Amino acid sequence: MAFSLSTKKLYFTMLLLFIFVVTISMVTTSQISRVIVEQARSASILGLGLGLVLSIFLTKISYKNVFSLTVIISFFSFGYLLSLIYGGLINSTVTVTTMLIIFMGNYLLYSSEIEVFQYKFARWFIIYAIIVLIITIITKGLIFTPIPVFIFEYSSNAYDINALYSQGTSQFYGYSALAAASLIVTQDNKTKKNILTILVLLFILLSFLGGARGDSVFALIVTSFYLVYRLSLVQNIKILIFLLVTIYVLSKFYSFEDFIIFQRLEVLSDGLGSRDVLLSQSIMLLVDNTSCLIHGCGFGFFQSYFHYPIDLYPHNFIIELLIVFGLPITAILLLTSYGGFMEFFRRNGRVDIIGLFFIYALFLGLKSGSLNTSWLLMTFFIFFISYYMSSNWSKIVNFNTR
Repeated sequence: MAFSLSTKKLYFTMLLLFIFVVTISMVTTSQISRVIVEQARSASILGLGLGLVLSIFLTKISYKNVFSLTVIISFFSFGYLLSLIYGGLINSTVTVTTMLIIFMGNYLLYSSEIEVFQYKFARWFIIYAIIVLIITIITKGLIFTPIPVFIFEYSSNAYDINALYSQGTSQFYGYSALAAASLIVTQDNKTKKNILTILVLLFILLSFLGGARGDSVFALIVTSFYLVYRLSLVQNIKILIFLLVTIYVLSKFYSFEDFIIFQRLEVLSDGLGSRDVLLSQSIMLLVDNTSCLIHGCGFGFFQSYFHYPIDLYPHNFIIELLIVFGLPITAILLLTSYGGFMEFFRRNGRVDIIGLFFIYALFLGLKSGSLNTSWLLMTFFIFFISYYMSSNWSKIVNFNTR
């Protein structure tokens, strides 16, 4: 029993390290913070590697891991094959890295029995976010005068621009808000519930301070809908009153027009910039190349078709799926992932941190996602596909053994 418990602790620790590895770069602000990020990530990758080697001697790979590995290999191999046929641009290093990351994420989600430890995972993510915030303040990545603002020194120097916002920062604190929200609904202790409510509002505020419009607005939307769904009317009214009071107090000290997020929201009336162009071009590609809509044209076909570099992708997860795999396979993938999500929801009785992270990542994927770079989205997307497959396989096996 002790051995089993120790094994679960190992896998859970590895899952935390995995999440750390795929999210820590999001919070880079100052040059000093970047040094800390790189060192911490290197140490975490080393820890993951050692943990993986140790896990090989502790347990065998389950049939669930076999399903996830099969889905991952099939997904990328077929997309790669179509790309070779139709001349799409491919970065093999990025593709292999993505495959390894997605498999590691799925392997740990299954092995750590995340269904049981979602609340524990949420607590650790909140602690992680608080530590990141403290380090950010200490390294001058967040200053409070004359108004609270993130200083994106590293990005400004690296890309020779005046970086005023960061999608990564807004996303990270969006995930943090969801982690805190998932714990509010489980608390009977009034003090803990109030503390978590304050943390949700703090993380949402930090997400907006990150300056990325869609990332912060989506975080607010998903968090709000979840709390409305899971809490009572009285509890939601209390949170709303607290939010309104907070906004009123802040308005006495700051003009909202001074914050970059509101300045960027104001210019939305002029369109979404390059995203509008990329979306219209993606639709144009599918209209002009109906064969892509039928059977797909593989990874990087969009870039090849419009003579774009590999890092200029459609910026829409579903549209890219359609271009790469075609409508029939895309429909199967989406429906299977949805089925796995609903099965996960049915077995656990609620949508908590894993479900919330997936929903938020999916929203992000609809406005800026890529199949090869959206690591969290693809990890959860493949996880729910394989979860659906393994659940139905288990039902079939159990039925046949009766």
